[in-house]
Amino acid sequence: EEIKAAYIEVSSELGQAELSFKEILKLAPGDVIPLDVPEELTLFAESVPILKGTFGDSNGKNALKITGKANRKNS
Repeated sequence: EEIKAAYIEVSSELGQAELSFKEILKLAPGDVIPLDVPEELTLFAESVPILKGTFGDSNGKNALKITGKANRKNS
């Protein structure tokens, strides 16, 4: 029961972008970096992929709607 009550950190990566070092050095407040955002995101628990979901909002906050379990071999 104590294990079930333990808290762990969960996270998800929203998207990725590829920038050259030169582009990174030029970045300034207000710049916008376009991200490649996948249709389905992976939710990680302590860096271990556990669930899949889609990005959205819930009560005005960013949220992840769970769509299924993550494939740990390919995530």
